[in-house]
Amino acid sequence: MLILQRVKNQARAVKCQANLHQWGLIFSAYTTGNDGRFWPLGYTHLWYNVLEAWRYEDLCFCPMAVKVNPNQQRSDSGDLFSIGSKFTAWEINWNVPPGPRPDGKPDRGSYGLNMWITDSIYYNVEQQFFPKRPANVPVFMDCCLPDDAPRGDYDYEHAPPEYDDAGPCLIIVFPDGISSFCINRHDGGINVLFMDWSVRKVGLKELWTLKWHREFNTKNKWTRAGGVRPTDWPEWMRKFKDY
Repeated sequence: MLILQRVKNQARAVKCQANLHQWGLIFSAYTTGNDGRFWPLGYTHLWYNVLEAWRYEDLCFCPMAVKVNPNQQRSDSGDLFSIGSKFTAWEINWNVPPGPRPDGKPDRGSYGLNMWITDSIYYNVEQQFFPKRPANVPVFMDCCLPDDAPRGDYDYEHAPPEYDDAGPCLIIVFPDGISSFCINRHDGGINVLFMDWSVRKVGLKELWTLKWHREFNTKNKWTRAGGVRPTDWPEWMRKFKDY
């Protein structure tokens, strides 16, 4: 039984990477037609709105997380959020613009965008890196929110989740940064689409070594180069490979 489950999970991981390869083609098509640029960062410019013409429902879900988390919370503006988890998807019912999708369905999925690859007034990652498109800049990946990323050097945005499948807890007030992506969905890692449109599995601790934005310190305190010790990690993560 365990062997059969392992084989099924491996097949789902392969399908997840295939999905992300398709998203690489979508992002490439968009940026090619937009002078090599992503869209502006903004409330009405979320990836599932901008890419509506390219989006196919089945591509929005990692095969390990196709069912929506039934637990909801409401924002100050009245939006209903279901935060995803290791094996559930997120869902958003908009109460304000951009509103619901043209088909009236809520937005849902189990992948999330690195928000700083958009044309942000804060970091402008895409202006910094195009046309080189380096392989260490994460674009789109397994996530329990539609988008997130560490904004700076705030501890709460860098700290790993305290326990397995903790999920983000500050969605309405603050972003959760890397912890939104730190979910043990694929045997110690997640699948990631990078800015060179390559796709590979990334170890959970490896997330802290990626170039999330142009000012992100890839030798921060949660990396081997920054002096992290095995005992610094939450207990559930200590078994994973160090980077």
